[in-house]
Amino acid sequence: MMNSLLGTEVDVVLETPKHLFIGEVKHESTFGADGKLVLVHQLMRQYVTATILLQLSGENKAVIPFVVGDRVEYLKKTSQVRFMTNQGWLKETNVLDWEQVK
Repeated sequence: MMNSLLGTEVDVVLETPKHLFIGEVKHESTFGADGKLVLVHQLMRQYVTATILLQLSGENKAVIPFVVGDRVEYLKKTSQVRFMTNQGWLKETNVLDWEQVK
């Protein structure tokens, strides 16, 4: 499984005393998925990587994933976002468009 995490990149990382916000930014591109990996979906790899790093560092922070893109309704329908929200790892309110971030 560790091979699934190698090369995982996160577009935006914001840290507060109690939270680690990890963001995926989409603009005219789709989510990555690699069928050769155990964790095939990009968002899951990012979430798992951040969670492991916090545990290894002894930091007691919550991982808060978010996604920013051009079309929120499209993003919410993708399998990665649906899976993350169904697991309770990603709040639907954290799927944002560029106007909300502005």
